[in-house]
Amino acid sequence: MDYMKMIKIIVNGEVMHVDADTVVSELLQNLGISDSKGVAIAINEEVVPKSQWSAKMFSPDDQMIIIKATAGG
Repeated sequence: MDYMKMIKIIVNGEVMHVDADTVVSELLQNLGISDSKGVAIAINEEVVPKSQWSAKMFSPDDQMIIIKATAGG
């Protein structure tokens, strides 16, 4: 891991360090979220469409929220 290329982001309130070239889909996979059904992503309070997850890279201090729908009520 090259720490010169690491950036700090915040995911659901927790500080994380990721490679500067990490995209949303890679981060989700690293977090164990492989099924994107019922998952919504917002970065800096802007929804990121699923069609952009494989291209959307992070900037330092981005704040990402992962929302997972659950069955039941």
